[in-house]
Amino acid sequence: MKDIELNVGSAESATGRYAVLVADNFQYMDSGQHFELDTYATLDEAIEASMGVVTHWLTDEWKPGMTAEQLYGQYVSFGEDPFIIDGQPPDDPEAEIVALFSAWEFAKRMAPVIVAVKSAAHR
Repeated sequence: MKDIELNVGSAESATGRYAVLVADNFQYMDSGQHFELDTYATLDEAIEASMGVVTHWLTDEWKPGMTAEQLYGQYVSFGEDPFIIDGQPPDDPEAEIVALFSAWEFAKRMAPVIVAVKSAAHR
């Protein structure tokens, strides 16, 4: 995954933690459907956890014969969409979204990888 540029640093937030929240792409406008995955001391850890959420969803949703485009289409319609907020509890109005990770861009790059790996294993 070295070709994925995420602008990742090892900087810590002002309070020393980043919270990863997960939205449902199907109900993305309903913040009541978001849940907190966990909090992390560094941005690197938060991005790694976010990548794990997307990878896990894509892996679980792949069906035999599915193309990368179909898998990605399912993701943007129904997938789990993690995002990172800086330093505050998720219900704090002062919390800021950290825009260094795009779950949709990561899913677009991972869908062909997941399809290739799962298809090869399925043969």
